[in-house]
Amino acid sequence: MTTGGPGYGTTTLEFFIYQQAFTEGNFGIAATAGFVPHVPPARLAWLLNPTCSRSDDFERASLAVASPGAALLAPRAARGLI
Repeated sequence: MTTGGPGYGTTTLEFFIYQQAFTEGNFGIAATAGFVPHVPPARLAWLLNPTCSRSDDFERASLAVASPGAALLAPRAARGLI
């Protein structure tokens, strides 16, 4: 296999990760190179998802972890129906 052109100009990300991890032994650089491309799409999805910005969903989710029955009652209790 070639080294990716002059100055590694045509090296793909997958091949770069492989080279760093298994040829050079730089597992930290390979792990970072594999993780960093996922950060901007994840941040964009978080910003565009309307449920991520509502604090009451977080409170209901934390109640669901504490006791599953309380999560079902939380929206009704907040509206004064109980």
